[in-house]
Amino acid sequence: MGTTSEVESDPAVTESSFVAPVDNRRRSTWVVAWLIALLMCAASVVLYQMKYPNISPIDEFAHIDYAAKLSEGSLVGRGDRFGTIVMREFACRRLDASEISFEVPACNAPEASLRPEVYPENGYNVAFIHPPTYYVVAALGGSVAQRFDRSFVAGARLANLAWIVAFVTMMAIACRWLRASPTVFVASCVVCVANPASLHALGTVNPDAAGLFAGVSALVGYLGWKRSNRLWWLLLAVVPVAIKSTHGLATGVVLLLLAADLFEGWSRQRTSAGGAPTPGDTMWRPVSIVAGGSAVVALAVLAVQRAQASAPVSVIDQFRRFHVDSLPLDSLLANVAAIPPLVGYTPVGLKNSWVSLAVVVLSLALGAAALAAIGLPGRQVEHEFLRRLGLSTLVTMLLAGPALIVMNFVLSEIYVAVPLRYLISLLPLIAIVTIAVFDRSRPIRWAWSGLVTSGWLIMVITIGSAVTLSVTTPP
Repeated sequence: MGTTSEVESDPAVTESSFVAPVDNRRRSTWVVAWLIALLMCAASVVLYQMKYPNISPIDEFAHIDYAAKLSEGSLVGRGDRFGTIVMREFACRRLDASEISFEVPACNAPEASLRPEVYPENGYNVAFIHPPTYYVVAALGGSVAQRFDRSFVAGARLANLAWIVAFVTMMAIACRWLRASPTVFVASCVVCVANPASLHALGTVNPDAAGLFAGVSALVGYLGWKRSNRLWWLLLAVVPVAIKSTHGLATGVVLLLLAADLFEGWSRQRTSAGGAPTPGDTMWRPVSIVAGGSAVVALAVLAVQRAQASAPVSVIDQFRRFHVDSLPLDSLLANVAAIPPLVGYTPVGLKNSWVSLAVVVLSLALGAAALAAIGLPGRQVEHEFLRRLGLSTLVTMLLAGPALIVMNFVLSEIYVAVPLRYLISLLPLIAIVTIAVFDRSRPIRWAWSGLVTSGWLIMVITIGSAVTLSVTTPP
């Protein structure tokens, strides 16, 4: 992290860079804030896991099988069917969906009776499209749990705590660099986790559990480059793509920020030179690293998918169900999202009026503050950046649905309506943008913190008082 003197001597640093040194005297305060944020986030997730024994219908069975196979040293390819671990776990835990039933074997049925064809998707694993990055962590957690005679699923779910630690740590770095108060930092972390969409992702085996970390890591990569002018920081902006394709939306935000930097550089050169812009190679390097790195990762994932495939895509029911020959315009427009992704799959035990009220109020507060941050006059260079980040995130939110639909159609000729949970990597960016509003005065700061704490308490009390969040208690 560069000092002020180092920055002044670096001609590559502009007035929009984040060059103010962090006050080390407040380090102990930030350590306490980090611990509070981590405890509040982790407590709500662990409690959710304790009260959610069933298998999530959000393809958790496929994700469990992916992690289980990876723990045994093999990747999942197109055409692979469920292994013994997930079939046994499914038989014992059952699916959390009252409207869907599968006559799977009993929990104590002999292994010979566990047949993939009686399970969802005819036993074919549909998670083969994802990189193994998330599943490595889940596989490690599941393997450790098995060594202590515990459920593989319980261990894989608990391993999501590693993503929470990484998320809170990255948020602390970003908020300190943007000179946010520790209070708003804690509130930003908690609002990102204590909502139905994030709790379900972090409470189950699902690569969406890494979405919050993916989003803020991309931002930290950009900020690290702006502060130090070291290009290797931008490799963090490629991390979302290496975890899950939909998390690449955060990478898209960084690319928009870099495009704005590039345009700003052109404008300055034109003003100073009095002629046509002639950007140097150094102005293109950041864009090349993020765009090129993302393309390399995406192509590598596709190459591995093809190498691992053992059957044509036509054998998978899900692809046949969603197959389309064309994409009508109304389908694209219907998937434009303009609200923070706090809503996702909500199990029956979490459906009550208080939870709904908390989600609506927090969504409105986040959305209104993010829009206000875009229009507020900047008091310091960080606020100028937050305006730019807010615009980039809003544009990405609006385009995310249509873009993901087009990507699915091009790659697999399918149409699937894009749920808000696909935007989870943008949630920490939205929360960070609101710093410009919630940190303007002490009353506003504490009012926001009180609102977030109230939402957290509603979630924790609702989950803690429920016998089970699922439709049924497993036998």
